[in-house]
Amino acid sequence: SGRLELAHLPMSPKTMAQNWKDNLSSLAENKGLAFEVSIDPDLPETLYGDEENLSKIAINLLGNAIKFTEKGSVSLKLEKRGDKMVLEVQDTGVGIPPHAREFIFDEFRQVDMSSKRQYGGTGLGLSIVQKLATAMGGTVKLQSEVGVGSTFTVAIPIHTE
Repeated sequence: SGRLELAHLPMSPKTMAQNWKDNLSSLAENKGLAFEVSIDPDLPETLYGDEENLSKIAINLLGNAIKFTEKGSVSLKLEKRGDKMVLEVQDTGVGIPPHAREFIFDEFRQVDMSSKRQYGGTGLGLSIVQKLATAMGGTVKLQSEVGVGSTFTVAIPIHTE
């Protein structure tokens, strides 16, 4: 049925972020990466939305960030910007070359063959991230510099009821 059914249930940004951190911190620790999570105090305690699909977005982006970062840090910020909740995942990883950015959200496409050998895996799961964010009325943006790192910013509308 192609159409994505989204839940509209109470969820706590604080609890979600803590769960994501608990889920992935051992991966980061194994690689000697710092893993920071920060939550904007202005975000409501309770929002309404699809926690499962929001978690898919976060875990996907954080998992990639950890996978493609050899040293330094990965951070997750949850912020309130206007009527949006912004989920920002930043890393000090390999970065994504300009020519790869336009198709990074395609299915089953990894940046280039050399990184495929280095990191294994097909596709970055970013097509899923984009599909889910779009279904939630949101956007996904990427800023990246090769050798410096990447920042993925997902903004979705805040529903407080």
